[in-house]
Amino acid sequence: MPQNDTPEFKKKIVRLRLEEGRTIHSITTEYSISKGIVRRWRSGFQKECHAQSLQTPSPANEAEIMKDSLRLRREPAEKEMEILF
Repeated sequence: MPQNDTPEFKKKIVRLRLEEGRTIHSITTEYSISKGIVRRWRSGFQKECHAQSLQTPSPANEAEIMKDSLRLRREPAEKEMEILF
């Protein structure tokens, strides 16, 4: 199975776009995939998250959890940089 057909790879690409704010151009260049594919995967992921949030009474969906996780991972590094300066 090609690498770009796995669910893990698709989620990785969507995370790069949503969490890290990478441009579609940088992602498509690095991973040799089309812009349409990135947009389709992002759209599908957002629909999936929305459907899950409707089924689960939890207020946070997976995209929000991923953003919080990224923020929490960055905070210690930012604090360390502040201390160094």
